[in-house]
Parts: sequence; structure tokens; C-alpha cells
Amino acid sequence: MKRAIKFYNLISRGNSFFIVDDLKSLNQLFSREINNQADGVIVLTNSLTADAHFTIYNKDKSRAKICGNGLACAAFYLKKIRKIDKEIYTFLTDNGYYNVKISDFVEVNFPLPSFIYSKNDSCLINAGNLHYIDLVNSFSTDKMIKMNEYFDDKINIHQVKKIDETHFKYISLESGVGFTKSCISGAVSIYFFLKNEYGTSGKIFLIASGGILQIEEKDNMIVVRTEVDIVYQGIIYES
Repeated sequence: MKRAIKFYNLISRGNSFFIVDDLKSLNQLFSREINNQADGVIVLTNSLTADAHFTIYNKDKSRAKICGNGLACAAFYLKKIRKIDKEIYTFLTDNGYYNVKISDFVEVNFPLPSFIYSKNDSCLINAGNLHYIDLVNSFSTDKMIKMNEYFDDKINIHQVKKIDETHFKYISLESGVGFTKSCISGAVSIYFFLKNEYGTSGKIFLIASGGILQIEEKDNMIVVRTEVDIVYQGIIYES
């Protein structure tokens, strides 16, 4: 008899993920037309030094080092589905340890990123994954697609438009996924760029099609506030 494996679909600011705790279920999940249902698959396995080992696979099956929305969903999954009741959840990722706090909101803590280069109104930033930031007056998805082709789909690309001193709109084209409704590690990179190049400080709000992210720096960490929902539970069977 084939073994049944549960999976869950969670969403954070429009970013949708399947979450499982069994690597054997990956192929079956990708065969369920993930391109139409989710941005990636998160595998949570046991860790001796964290609440869980966090591994994320993009829509094209490539493996990402880190994903902020994915971490938010993983923490919510541990709290609401695994019934691990605590305030701060620690995950071991391919880029080291990350903490997620759950209170009235879900807060993902990122270490400060680093500049690879910065020129005029654009920059390349390492926030665990690589992010190209372009400050624009109007959005151009055609330009983003050309940049994606130039970088061979290896870098996340974001365009940012200023609304006022604390509010900015942005759109994201993520490596291995395509256009997404929000990107937390991209938002972290945008905040870092605006702070260091334009003197932005305090809380800011980044508006994407998936919703609004609140971002600020605390204790040399960049903290991003989001909300998470459980969409549905499903079952797959070992092939």
C-alpha cells in the first residue's frame, strides 16, 4: 500500500508555498502542476540546533539559500499545525540561522545585507540571495525581463518607486520563480539600499501586489512584518 504524505499550502503576502516534512514527496509535489499553485516547496526536517532545518525549492526545482516569506510560513506552520507553541522560532537554512517571531503578526529577522556594487539609482545586494535593485519613476516589466535574461535567471530583480518618505511600491522578478506578489529578502535589500544611499530611516512600508510589508532596523537586524494564512491541506502518495 502506498504511503500517504500530508502537505500544506500557506501564503504570506501573496507568496504561496507547499510545506512538507518528507523529502521523498518532492517529485510528487512538483508533478501536481506547482507552476499553477505555488511559488516553491519548503521541506522542514529535524535539526539538533534549531526548531527545524529549512530547505526551499523554487518553482523550477532549483534550491534557494533563503526565502523570507517562506520562513514566515514555516514558523506559522510549526505553531498552528505542528502545535509547537512558542514566540520565537529558529531555522537552520542554507544561509545560516534565522529567527521568526510570532505575536499579532509574523516578524522575520534578517542580518544586515552587504553591497556588491551601487551606482546611481541601482545596486546589487547580497541578502543571502542576490538582489538587483532599480529605483524608477515608472515600472517596466520588459526591462526586468531583459535584466533577468542578462543575469541568466541567477539574480532576483526588483524595481522600486517612491510614493513618499515612508511608502514605496515595488515589483519583483525572482530567480527560478518568475514575477511574484512579494519578496521579503528583496524588501530587506530595498530597505538597506534606501537607508545607505538615501538616508531613509525608521519604519518604512513596501507595497507589492500581494500586500504591504512593514520594515525597520532593530539591534543590527532588519525586521520585516507580514501576515500568514493557511490555504489548504492535501495528501500525496508515494510513487
